[in-house]
Amino acid sequence: MNTFTIVCLVSLLAIYLWLSEYYLKRHLGIRSKWTWMFAEDRYKISMITDIVLVVSFNYSFLSLNIDVNSENNPIMMKVSPIFALFFLQNLNQGIEERLRNFNDKAYYHQFLGSFMIGLSYLIFLIGHS
Repeated sequence: MNTFTIVCLVSLLAIYLWLSEYYLKRHLGIRSKWTWMFAEDRYKISMITDIVLVVSFNYSFLSLNIDVNSENNPIMMKVSPIFALFFLQNLNQGIEERLRNFNDKAYYHQFLGSFMIGLSYLIFLIGHS
């Protein structure tokens, strides 16, 4: 990992913590809500979407890493399912939270997390090339 990647990731972490902890929680008073993947009060379509994401993640991760020609794949191609899983799960839970509790605005935390995961993948991708 080169210096550019480390500096960008540390800066991204500092920005995320400032936005999440200071601005959203303290300044706007928006608390984050964490729900388990199989919680009873979740929408069924969101649970099914999360299950499909996890199954497709397992399939794509194993097919990219335990293939006969997997040593020829670049490292960013091998870890891309991990970033995609976390990005899409945060996005799915954010959309569900927005539909369920629009006035709480707790979905801002999910969307911010999804955005930061996408940016961190982009930083890794730029730093690797």
